[in-house]
Amino acid sequence: MAQKKVKISLILESLYSMERAYGEILKLLKSAPQGDRELFSDKLRVSFNLLFESLLRACRHLSVVLEIKSSGKECVSTLGKSIGFEKDLKPIEEFYFSYRDLKNHMDWELLKSFLETSLPDIKDFAKFIANFVRTRENNPFLIDFEFLTDKAKKVIDYVSKIEFVLAKGKEEFCKSPMYYDRARYFYFVVFDSLFDICKHIASRLGVKKLSQDCFSSLIEINVLPAELKDIALRMHRLKDKLSSSWEVKNEELYEELSELLPHFKTLLSAHSQGLKKALIIQR
Repeated sequence: MAQKKVKISLILESLYSMERAYGEILKLLKSAPQGDRELFSDKLRVSFNLLFESLLRACRHLSVVLEIKSSGKECVSTLGKSIGFEKDLKPIEEFYFSYRDLKNHMDWELLKSFLETSLPDIKDFAKFIANFVRTRENNPFLIDFEFLTDKAKKVIDYVSKIEFVLAKGKEEFCKSPMYYDRARYFYFVVFDSLFDICKHIASRLGVKKLSQDCFSSLIEINVLPAELKDIALRMHRLKDKLSSSWEVKNEELYEELSELLPHFKTLLSAHSQGLKKALIIQR
């Protein structure tokens, strides 16, 4: 019987949410006021609730996948023990379930002390979960292959739609506003899907700062071949022009799409091949 698969998108969403809440808590702790702290404490508690609830979401999913049975209030500590995390997470669970309702008063010093003590453990556990999933799924970069497959299908589907519209011929295309509108929309779907693929791969391969067109970032780390840079920039310029104005004439759009058409699938395939090479090297 095949083992259940971890839903990478859910794990990534949970980790991203945890990271944002974690950063907000640190920022709030650094700017703690000296006077009345009640409102400030509430903001901290809301951020902690978001942090822990994001962790709970990942915990519940992994518990189902790994067939770990636990009560709802012990999901995190039970999962931690089951996958080999050495630190005791039970005090963090107890704190959350005791004080998640902001109506329950909490002393400022107790809150501050708890957060300063517990945040490092939560951060360590998030990293532990990520590494556990990487190993179990043999997915060192935590690539969301379902997401990439969905985007790739959109590229292929909508390239076919562009081909259908262009097959009407230049004269017919230029006479019909309907063909222009459809081709414009179809192009947006193709470009945005390719861009989403690029962004996901770049983020998972550790690119910290994306170039404006994203594709150049993957070229810089040798995931995409350098010879695709000019065509990728051309695609980006057309998207920007179509997004910012309707001054792209029918004839110009027809000619641009006709020239770009052979390159959409080439760019898609290049992402696939580049990612495969990166995975082979990593594994």
